[in-house]
Amino acid sequence: SRLVTLVGAAGYAAPVVTGATPATGPQSGEAVLTVLGSRFGTFDASVHARVGNTDCVANVWTSDSSLTCKTPYGVGRVAVVVNESQSVGIDNVGVLPSAYAYSGPFPSSVNRTNAPFAGGATLTVTGDAFGREDQPLAADSLTIQVGESSCTTTTWLSATSAACVVSAGIGASLDLTLHLAGASHALSSAFTYDGFFVSPSFSTNGPTSGGAAIVMVGQELGTASSPPAVSFGVFAAKVAWTSSTSITATLPAGLQDIDGSDVTINAGRPMTIASHFSYDAPRVTLVSPTFGEKAGGLRVTATGQGFGGVSNLANVSIGGRDCRTTAWVSDSSLRCETPRAAKYGPADLVYRHEALRGSTPAEALALHPGSSALKQAAFMYREYVGPAVSEAKATSVTFTGTSSPAAEVALADGTKVEMPEGAFEIPVVFNLKRQTVYTAVVPSETSGQTLGSDIFTFDIRDENGVAVVPSKPLAITLKAGFQRRALPPLPPTGSSPPSGSSLSARSSLSLAGAPGRSALVQR
Repeated sequence: SRLVTLVGAAGYAAPVVTGATPATGPQSGEAVLTVLGSRFGTFDASVHARVGNTDCVANVWTSDSSLTCKTPYGVGRVAVVVNESQSVGIDNVGVLPSAYAYSGPFPSSVNRTNAPFAGGATLTVTGDAFGREDQPLAADSLTIQVGESSCTTTTWLSATSAACVVSAGIGASLDLTLHLAGASHALSSAFTYDGFFVSPSFSTNGPTSGGAAIVMVGQELGTASSPPAVSFGVFAAKVAWTSSTSITATLPAGLQDIDGSDVTINAGRPMTIASHFSYDAPRVTLVSPTFGEKAGGLRVTATGQGFGGVSNLANVSIGGRDCRTTAWVSDSSLRCETPRAAKYGPADLVYRHEALRGSTPAEALALHPGSSALKQAAFMYREYVGPAVSEAKATSVTFTGTSSPAAEVALADGTKVEMPEGAFEIPVVFNLKRQTVYTAVVPSETSGQTLGSDIFTFDIRDENGVAVVPSKPLAITLKAGFQRRALPPLPPTGSSPPSGSSLSARSSLSLAGAPGRSALVQR
């Protein structure tokens, strides 16, 4: 017989860790920790716990769902791990991430509360739970921050003190923050840089037309004869000095910056507050004219606000296509020449900041709504019928057909035609109005207009001579294939309605004219 051993082929399920109490403890360790969970074994099994990467001291199995131990030294927030050794030498592990937090660091005082703005001064911070000099992980070492700037160097002195060499900076009543292994605690309003400073608490937006009064407060803000210089982005403001702790800047006319404008205050040295200010977003309120031809080329004026208090290269699109040209007129007015449209119908108008000319209208609106503006259905692309010229022609025509019931119509010159019930043949002489219709987009500005079709129309009037509504004309429209030439007026010689038709309110008949020409009469 043979004996075959399969290592690791069977084993107990891994422990499950569900909690740890207490959830915090001192960095020095020695705190009694109770670990809760399941599958810790049904007798005094060889299970043990780790806090972070360090084994607990004096592990004591309590039950299948709990054990106790004393915590080792540690810093930051760490995982609690339960490890069960199997008889075949394989460990089962249960982990509960971030289950335990070592307390600290706790700053309580600093030896000096101010220093020159050039930096270089050494601060000594005292408190508790500053960790060790030889932290197991370099990333867990103590660091100190003044305001938003880290010290150029941080030196651990003891578990209760550390030194920091401050970097150059500006600001008053800044927090002094200690960081250790992901845990942070601050000493509030602990430090001030000497020299001028402006608090970033002033207004963050204003109109592109400028003129708003923006009050700034700080320290060492110059004198009445020599106040600080202030600019919003690249636009310089007028400054009125109030006191060494207060000035008022008059917002200059400007233009939105898609990422916000830096505000720079200079009182012998510059202080810049990055992306603090933004001009009000643009808005389109009116477009004139509101319609034009699909071919484009029409000059349109967009009225609104926030187009920039200074000349700029803003862009306007209509129907998703950039205007042929866009011209800035003022903060409230832009002009553009309409692009050729892809289709007839309503089209949105979109204004884009000059920095967004490389973006599509949709991208600009989605990514930079504060620097773009949308006017929905602002413009209508429609078929445009240009000017018409007309002349009256004396024409004779004979109506033949049937009518049921009897009907009476009046022609354009007032001639009345009575159509008795039944078959009829009525010769009539009347004035025929000929209209020549042009398809020019902008007749006053476009040369080389294209000749369209000729339309011959009758005015239909009731028995009192009052014109019928325009939707009910009697019209003769030239059929396809007719070629307009300088020919004598159309002399219809007769008519021949289809069999069984009648010239009632909705009747039609064919008119036979000169060779090569025919027409359709409709009411």
